[in-house]
This record gives sequence, structure tokens and C-alpha cells, in this order.
Amino acid sequence: VIYYYEIPKATVVTHHYISGTTTKVHDDDREEFDYNTEYNTRTYATADLCETYQNKYFYIEYHTGDAPSGVVNKSNYEVNYYYNVKESTILVHHYIKNTTTPVHADQQFTKRYGEDYQTSYFETDELEYEYRDKYFFNSSEGDARTGVVNKANYEIIYYYGVQNATITVHHYLEGTTTKVHEDDVISKMFFESYSTSPYNPGDLVSPYTSKYYYNNKYSGDSRSGIVGKTSYEVIYYYELREADL
Repeated sequence: VIYYYEIPKATVVTHHYISGTTTKVHDDDREEFDYNTEYNTRTYATADLCETYQNKYFYIEYHTGDAPSGVVNKSNYEVNYYYNVKESTILVHHYIKNTTTPVHADQQFTKRYGEDYQTSYFETDELEYEYRDKYFFNSSEGDARTGVVNKANYEIIYYYGVQNATITVHHYLEGTTTKVHEDDVISKMFFESYSTSPYNPGDLVSPYTSKYYYNNKYSGDSRSGIVGKTSYEVIYYYELREADL
């Protein structure tokens, strides 16, 4: 009688689960190894996971069960690798334009991969006291101000500057838009005072010089005041001067 023997094989099963669950982010791996040979298991990159979990879940350096690798000396091995949603850090600065001087404390928050994120600038009355009601949002740079998280770090910079106002002064013949003098265009910063005035007859352009005069009528915005908006328009009206008898 002849008895035949063979070297037994071991089965190594590797699971890939969402952390704290038995929800699979990848199909199980099942391999066979001869006794007294080395076995190895593997984790998967996020791009190789099932479509639902791609680019959102990552191996978190944690496993349970048997050792991930070793020398086969029993018939069955089971290794569990765990994956979780990766978090991203979003850092937001608020600086005076062309500087790194902050007008408000930085904001920092975390979001998971695949989640929406949104940032925004502050209104002037929300800035630090010394910049309040003087500095206003100007522009931004860095990463997109809103979007879907797909990388580990985001940095957004909001810039603030002193707001300027434009004050345009027209000088028209009454009842028309015919100019008796070129427009005056004045630039002022917010919260500065501004003042406008009409011209004397001798300062008007030809053929109105010394013939027309300001008739104490105007329209539009206030002729003087404190700047509190970005645009002002003042219109002074002139009429024909009566001949001296």
C-alpha cells in the first residue's frame, strides 16, 4: 500500500473595510500559499477603490486580524484593513492689499474629501476695530473661494483696501446737458469730507464766458458732505446773464 502526501496550502483573505464597519471599499483579496513560505497582503490607493469610495477614502494605517505579512504556519489567515474619509485643512487669510497685515484673524477649518467648502470675505464692520469702516474687500488669490475638497490643504487670501469714491460735477445750461465748463472729477476716500462748487462767469468756456452765471439751482447728490458711497453726481445749472442797463 502506498500512501501519498502533499504539502498543505494556507488561505489568506484580506478585507478592505470602512473604519468601524464591515462595509467594503474594495473586493476581498484571496490567495493561497504553501506552508513555510512567506505571504504578503496589500492595501489599495484611493484611486483603486470601488467607484463610490474613490478619491474620498484612504487607508488609515490601521489593521486587525492576523499579521499583514509573515511565514505560513497555519491553514487560514484573515487580515482586515481599514479606510476612512480623509480630511483637508482650509486656511483663510484677510490682509491689507499687497501686504500680509491682517485686518481680521485667520480662519481655519477642516472638511472631508468630497465635501463642499465655502469661504467668504468680511464686511467692513466685521473687521478689527482699527480697520473697521475704513477698509473694504478688494480681491482674492490662492485657491478657489468655494469648491469640492480633493486635496489635503487649501489656502485662500482675501485682500482689503481703502475704498475710494468718485465725485463727478457737471456744469450745464439750465434745462439741457450742454456744458458751460468741463466736468470736475474728484476722488476721495470713504469717510473723507468732500466739497463742490460752481464756476464764476469769467471761468466758463467759450462762448459762455462772462455771459452765463450760476443761477443757484443744482440737482443730484449733496454739494458737500462725508463720503459714504462709491459714486456721487452733482449738477450745477447756469443761465444767460441779463445785460446791464
